[in-house]
Amino acid sequence: MRNHILNGAFSRIGTMRRMAIATTMLTLLLCGQPLTAQNQIPSPGDPNPGGDRLKSALMNATMRAIGFEIQMYEIRLNAAKNGPGDPANIPVFEAEIATLKDELAHTSQMAPSDFALPPKEIVHITVTQPYTYGSMLEVDNMTRSGPFYHVTGITNDDFSLLEPGKKYALAIYVVRPRDYVLPFAENAYVYVQIGDQRTGPSEATADQQLIPESPTPSPPPAIPPTPSFGILSLSPRQTGQEILLAINLGANSFTIRTASNGCTFKSSFRVDIHKAEGISPKLPHYDLTIYRIQPDECKMILYDGVEITFDLAEDLSIAGPCTYSVTNWVYRSAERPQ
Repeated sequence: MRNHILNGAFSRIGTMRRMAIATTMLTLLLCGQPLTAQNQIPSPGDPNPGGDRLKSALMNATMRAIGFEIQMYEIRLNAAKNGPGDPANIPVFEAEIATLKDELAHTSQMAPSDFALPPKEIVHITVTQPYTYGSMLEVDNMTRSGPFYHVTGITNDDFSLLEPGKKYALAIYVVRPRDYVLPFAENAYVYVQIGDQRTGPSEATADQQLIPESPTPSPPPAIPPTPSFGILSLSPRQTGQEILLAINLGANSFTIRTASNGCTFKSSFRVDIHKAEGISPKLPHYDLTIYRIQPDECKMILYDGVEITFDLAEDLSIAGPCTYSVTNWVYRSAERPQ
């Protein structure tokens, strides 16, 4: 009886420790900090230091993928608790989040030498916009059934290696499947390898370099960089700078109307605040940019989107006299014929 109680206590302690580790890793992910797998520095007797360097990078990409999955299920859990989701799914989503956090903690404690290399393949892409973590590779000949490859890692964490307006043949590792509403679609998180990572950074190899073809289109307008999300959000399922359907600015608050699949909330967004010189020293100006940080994976059809109001004082801690502007683009559809 005593041994049974002790074993149960040790098991609970181990679970709590893994959950604490997972929470720490997830916090790093959400804050845009680089993840670091344990034991990256090879020992003097390591027979395969270059391989472990690649495995460490793949482990980090895997942990970031798990973090995105946790975010996805937390959105679904919020919808189940507060609507419009089904409350019966609350225990299902809570159990899935606990399992993912346990997986995240387990992966973070692995040695690179114990990490199994995932499948590697070559894909052809045409880059039209800057990439960041969570971006979907623009794979040539992609259909509604995929493949949908979401980037959670790239060599040296350097997304400038993929330049808008150019075509590439890339080596990718599929690090983890991505939960998706269409089970038949190929949807996964991937790591993009540029050059030979076993021996450190280098020039792109034959299967990873720019494809010399016909003149490529001009790159799109520059997008202001952000710590974590630097691309445009072209749909509710994509993170990035939100393209709005409408906006109404007021003295103390502003209201946006934006696309939604049924699970878009105020918590789905982050507002970046840039303080600038105003019309007088006592009247500062604030440039506000809205970023979607949580994808909306629900399946409702909301043709008019949803309206969300941000209070300058309560939500953004902007107090006192000032002027402000919102820098996001607003989508204008073609006018209907008269």
